[in-house]
Amino acid sequence: MWTRDFKQTGNRILILLAQFVILLCFIIYFDFLYFTNFRPDIQAEQNFQQSQCLVMSKKLVTRGKFFKRYRAEFLVNYHANGAQYNRWVSGNGLDNSYSHNETSQEVILSNYDNGVNYQCWYDPKNAEKIILLFRQNWYSLYSFILPGIAGLIVLLFFCKSTLVFMRMMRENQGSLKMPGKL
Repeated sequence: MWTRDFKQTGNRILILLAQFVILLCFIIYFDFLYFTNFRPDIQAEQNFQQSQCLVMSKKLVTRGKFFKRYRAEFLVNYHANGAQYNRWVSGNGLDNSYSHNETSQEVILSNYDNGVNYQCWYDPKNAEKIILLFRQNWYSLYSFILPGIAGLIVLLFFCKSTLVFMRMMRENQGSLKMPGKL
């Protein structure tokens, strides 16, 4: 009887540990997404200072041979912290990733004309970090959906397994006897 109870308890512990490790992986994944995709944009909106940028040039950058991806880029001239800067900036805020949608990037390019001043924002601590326009697409949110649903399901199973394990331990606490002992 003691051996059967130990195997059942051992299996429950292994299931709880596996679910805990999976939950930990989800937490690390969401933490990574937040700190790489969302937090920089939030901090930029709060801390960056406004300036005027002269759009000197613009281009559609293409990457890939079979699966093409696109990014709108602008060469801007601006004044920050007492110095003049020329920088290429992305058309999607601090996000330098490429889009699969060429049309959306061309629309961003068409909204800006060469030789015209536009509002922009720069980091006062690092004036070379500049935003011509804040993030336009939030496709990175999609990377939260399926893992988020899966994480909630694993969390529910983890809670259920923990409750079942605790109930089993309470029930077996008084009846568990070591072999050879009376």
